[in-house]
Amino acid sequence: SERGQLDEAQALKTLAVLEKDLVEQYNRDLNWSVYEKDISFDDPMTKLQGALNYRGMIFTIRLFSTNFCLPRSSRFSLEEIELDTQNKWIRTKWRTEVTARWGNKGTVVLSGTDWFHLSNRGLVQRHESKWDQSPEEFKQDFSNAFSIF
Repeated sequence: SERGQLDEAQALKTLAVLEKDLVEQYNRDLNWSVYEKDISFDDPMTKLQGALNYRGMIFTIRLFSTNFCLPRSSRFSLEEIELDTQNKWIRTKWRTEVTARWGNKGTVVLSGTDWFHLSNRGLVQRHESKWDQSPEEFKQDFSNAFSIF
């Protein structure tokens, strides 16, 4: 975490935007005003740097959900969201599920905890995601749900 004073008013705005945006991310674009241009992202399968790459990843997820999953079957729910001004992060516990449009038409469920690390300006500097399932479990569930054999 960088040294200096956190803009707590902006951090609260960022919290409110994330709380609203995350549950709708499969249906509409995010409010990008709460992200730093040099944002980094990492989860068990992906690491990337920069706002353009981050936006591209989010767009790809939404595009996949729209085109390869049953209409209105893609859900992202927030089980918890909290702002820690001392450590300069917003932590979320979440669950997502999608149902394949083709193939076995199975449902893939993924859950985890994300930390949105904040810059002193109160904007998301780093998005770190930890899953409750292993990457291998996720890949197997995904493969089973979307298999055409």
